[in-house]
Amino acid sequence: LQLASDRAQQREKPIIGVVTIGPGFGPSHYPSGSIKLFRYPLMLLQLMAPLLRMGFKERAVHKETLKRECHTHDRLVARIEASAGGNPMHVCKAFYQQLDWVTPEQMERITAPVSIIVGEADKMTPPAYSHALEEQLANCKSVPMVELHLVPKTSHQ
Repeated sequence: LQLASDRAQQREKPIIGVVTIGPGFGPSHYPSGSIKLFRYPLMLLQLMAPLLRMGFKERAVHKETLKRECHTHDRLVARIEASAGGNPMHVCKAFYQQLDWVTPEQMERITAPVSIIVGEADKMTPPAYSHALEEQLANCKSVPMVELHLVPKTSHQ
C-alpha cells in the first residue's frame, strides 16, 4: 500500500480505490481451483488445518526476509508465526464463500488508471497472475492506463 500511495503522490492524483488479490485469484477464472478446497465440510477442513498451515510462512514470505537479518524482517516473521492458526477454518470457509469475484464484464466498467503491484517471489499469488490481470485490463477499452510493478526481493507478505 505504501508503494501505491507513493505512486499516487508522484502523479499528484488521489487513489480512487485499492483492491487486493490473494490466493483465490487466478487468471481468466474467478475463483481459481484452489478455492474449491473451502467447499469441503468444516469438520474435514478442521482436520486438514495443520497441513494447510504447514509451509504458509515459506510460501508467503521472501527467503531473504526469513533470514531475519534486520529488525523489520524479524518483526514480520515473528508476527506471522504468532498468528499461525489464528483464523479458525469456519472463518476461512465463510470468507471464501462470500467473496465477490471480479468478472471480465465488471473490468470493462473500470475507468480509472490501474497500478498492479506484486512481489517478484510471491508464491501465494504468483506474478503470472498479475501479468494475466495486466493483459486483461489492457484489453479493456475503458481503462486509460495499466502499469505493473514487480517489486524485487518481495513475496506475498
